[in-house]
Amino acid sequence: MALGAEAVHAANPNVLVILSGLDFDTTLSFLHSKKAELQFTGKLVYEQHWYGFSDGGDWEIRNQNDACGMVVDSIWAKGLFLLQQGWPLFFSEFGFDMCGAHIGDNRYLTCFLSPGLPNSREPYNVIFHPQTGLCVLAKASKSLELGPCDESNAWNYTSAFELVEKSTGQCLQATFVGENAKLGTDCSKPSSKWQLISNSRMHVSAELTKNGTRVCLDAGPDGAIITNQCKCLTVDPTCNPESQWFKVILSSRDTPGGSSILQLPSVGPWPPKSLSS
Repeated sequence: MALGAEAVHAANPNVLVILSGLDFDTTLSFLHSKKAELQFTGKLVYEQHWYGFSDGGDWEIRNQNDACGMVVDSIWAKGLFLLQQGWPLFFSEFGFDMCGAHIGDNRYLTCFLSPGLPNSREPYNVIFHPQTGLCVLAKASKSLELGPCDESNAWNYTSAFELVEKSTGQCLQATFVGENAKLGTDCSKPSSKWQLISNSRMHVSAELTKNGTRVCLDAGPDGAIITNQCKCLTVDPTCNPESQWFKVILSSRDTPGGSSILQLPSVGPWPPKSLSS
C-alpha cells in the first residue's frame, strides 16, 4: 500500500492519493494498529465500500433499528473511525436497487445516510431526517416542519438532553400523542428532555409530563413534526421506523440560509411517496 501511494505521488505530486482497504475494500481496520507511513503529507484520502448486500441479509431478517445499529457499529470499526482521527474518508462505492421493490436495499439506504455525518455540539446542530433528506425547521408560529437543510434553524443539543433553538432560547417540547411538537420556554419538564434511544440511536424520544408516556419525534404525511408512540424499537423485522428516524448533526454555516456542509439534493415536491402512501 505504501509503495503504491509513493509511486502515485512521484508520478504526479499535485493529485490526491486514495488508499483502499481489504476484503473488497469494506475494511480499513488494520489501520487501528499500524498507520500508513508515507514520505508526503496533506494529500492522503481513504476510501471504503458499503452495499446493502455487504451485511449478509441482516436488513431482511432483523428489526431495522437493530440491523442499523449493528451495521453502523461495524462500519465505524472498519473505517469511519478514521474520521475521528482527522483523516478524510469517502464511500467510493455504494448502491441499491432503485426500483424500490427490494426491502433490504430500502432499509439499508436510509441507514446509510446517517452514520458518517458529524455528531457534535459545536458550533451548533441541525436535526436531520434521513428518509427525506430534509431537516427540522421551526417557524415563527412555533410550529415545526421538515424543510431544506440550508434553511434550518440553529439548535443546541445540551448535556441535559434539551434541544434548544439558539436564536430564541426556546426548547423543543412534546405535548400529546399524535399532536405537533412545539417550542416552549420551560425546559425543565420531562417532555423537554430528548434522548436518543433504540439501537439505531435515531429515535429522538421524550416522556409526556402528564402521564409519563414515552413518545418519539415523527414526520407526518404533510411534513409536520409530531410526537407519536415510539415504534419498531426492536425485535420485529417487518416494522418500518424510518419516519421516526432523526439525527442531531453538526452544521458549520454562519447563519441559517447560508452555505452549509450539509448540502443535500432536492427531494422534489412534498410529500414524498414514501410518507404519503
